[in-house]
Amino acid sequence: MKQFLTRLVYFLLPFLIGVVLVDVILKNQMRTPAKFKLKKGITAVIVGHSQSECGLNDSLIPHTQNLSFGGEAYIYNYRKLEKLVEVNPQLKKVYVSFSNNQVGENISKWTYGDEKLTHYFPKYNYLMKVEDYSNIANENPKGILISEVKSIVNNAKSVLKREKTVFNDRNWGGYLSLNKQKLDSLIKANHILKLKKEISHTESQINLYYLDKIVALCKEKNLELVFVRTPMHHMLFAVQNEVLFQKIRKSKYNDIPFLDFHDFKLNNNEFADFDHLNKEGAIKLSKAFHQQVQSK
Repeated sequence: MKQFLTRLVYFLLPFLIGVVLVDVILKNQMRTPAKFKLKKGITAVIVGHSQSECGLNDSLIPHTQNLSFGGEAYIYNYRKLEKLVEVNPQLKKVYVSFSNNQVGENISKWTYGDEKLTHYFPKYNYLMKVEDYSNIANENPKGILISEVKSIVNNAKSVLKREKTVFNDRNWGGYLSLNKQKLDSLIKANHILKLKKEISHTESQINLYYLDKIVALCKEKNLELVFVRTPMHHMLFAVQNEVLFQKIRKSKYNDIPFLDFHDFKLNNNEFADFDHLNKEGAIKLSKAFHQQVQSK
């Protein structure tokens, strides 16, 4: 048996070394600086999850590019931002989505959980550092292994396509226009009760850890950092973890400017659902956002 295992190791070792080398080469190709160059005139970026993705139409906010993407945890926001800052010295300001559902423990599954991990990690794995692998592997070793194998395939496809930029087809996020108006039907169906059960009143250590790293990066690079909370319907806000949210904000981030639009005046038909804006709502918010930013 021992002899068989020894032969098996010798047989597999060259293959494993080859896979590792291919992985390294592909990641180096994916990190080509030109892929991350923003358009001329862009001096500010928005990063975050689906609320800022659907709420802030960057075509109405001059010199700003929205790179939010639904379902992204701060670990991915941070690594994206780190690369953008490295390649784009013209960047002066960073807007980060900061909302109630980004501080609660439930959001930790966006970093560790199989569903999010196997979807988002392969997309950004070439930006990840040893620390990130370690943090995730400690919680979900099987998930990180599956995601790494999937990453090799994804990176190979991208390299073969010779993609010139990561911004094509909203691959790195961007404003998402929603045409739906489901809020009234959700209210009628009492969907708020389901949302209430999903709200966590303890903080997510991992998500806030990477938010802290975003704060540190902006400070190190002399970037103006602004937190933004996009609108949510008053029925959802009433059941939110607002006490926890404000405790975290005031104790950890009180010195960071906070644009709070949670109670921004909108009609029901300007919401897509309880915490996402549709096209009409996003137009109204984006104009107000620009006016407020411009006045400061």
